[in-house]
Amino acid sequence: MAHTQDLPEDDHWDDAPRRTKKNLPSSITSYDLLKALALILMLVDHTGYYFFPVDAAHPEHAWFRVLGRLCVPIWFFLIGFARTTEIPVRLWVCAILALASKMAVGEFVLPLNILFTIIAARYVRDACAQKALESPEHMRGMVLLILLGTLPTALFFEYGALVLMFVIYGYLRRNPGDVKVKPLYVRLFVALSFLFYFILQGATMGVITVDQSVTLAFGLGLVFLMLQRFAPAEYPRLTAALGPLSGVVRLTGRRTLEIYVLHLILFRAAALYFYPETFVFWNWSVMDPGLLSMIIRQG
Repeated sequence: MAHTQDLPEDDHWDDAPRRTKKNLPSSITSYDLLKALALILMLVDHTGYYFFPVDAAHPEHAWFRVLGRLCVPIWFFLIGFARTTEIPVRLWVCAILALASKMAVGEFVLPLNILFTIIAARYVRDACAQKALESPEHMRGMVLLILLGTLPTALFFEYGALVLMFVIYGYLRRNPGDVKVKPLYVRLFVALSFLFYFILQGATMGVITVDQSVTLAFGLGLVFLMLQRFAPAEYPRLTAALGPLSGVVRLTGRRTLEIYVLHLILFRAAALYFYPETFVFWNWSVMDPGLLSMIIRQG
């Protein structure tokens, strides 16, 4: 049985208050479960990217990416749901380490990794969310600005400005008193958030099958249901039932940042070793030349 309360968040991506280990709940929390799920989906995504690339001979490899992309709404919802917007030093350090590992295997620097996107999202969260929730006009204007800014910002930050819609969704769930628009507008805003994300991911993953498209849509629907019902809670009975496995769930939920960076370093080191024709040590470039030429021609 869950004990629902206003839990102090862990010192992690979606929370800022600094806490010692002894102050963290001993039971599995709703944060642990949600972040553990997002971590698993992220590992699936990166496994596909580094070891099962999608090409004409292997279209089935797109399943890794389809499942993996379901983690993004979760991460940015939690950014909005958090009580603070503090950007801890450890987040900057991990973002730089992840960038260094990307350069080490000869990938493009831009767009910057998702940790930099999280830093930017935290920085602008309150201003964007509070303005969007003031009135229907401001909400429509914010949606338009986000959509217009998604592609340009995606050149510099992974996923671009579109993630702000999930940030605002998390914020309005945590701060219902700040919502000055009718529920209909809120429901429409949330629906558009998932719809635009579905369209963008379907376009950027290349050719995907009908089954994969349906799975992506269905998966995003399940993610929405989880986020809509999310609330801070502890699960002492689940903790007891899982026994030693509960420690694994707590670890993945409370050390996601460290696991994120460590797995990237390990995955990239393995890719460098096994696929030297694709990943060349320190042969990095600032941006994909194809994108650069496109920008120059448009300019």
